Amino acid sequence: MGHLTQAFSCVVQHLRMKMTSDNFAKGGRIWMAALREHHPEAYQALLRELTEQEQPA
Repeated sequence: MGHLTQAFSCVVQHLRMKMTSDNFAKGGRIWMAALREHHPEAYQALLRELTEQEQPA
């Protein structure tokens, strides 16, 4: 797991435990939009790492 994905996963797990499902989903969309807008390189790197994880071995 790449460092971006690992850090992202830790944050997501923490927030998921603290939030309702509806608020978690809304917050996730907001954070991803902010990342895409303000840090497009990091956003693209995160998407690549997540896509690679979804590929069968």
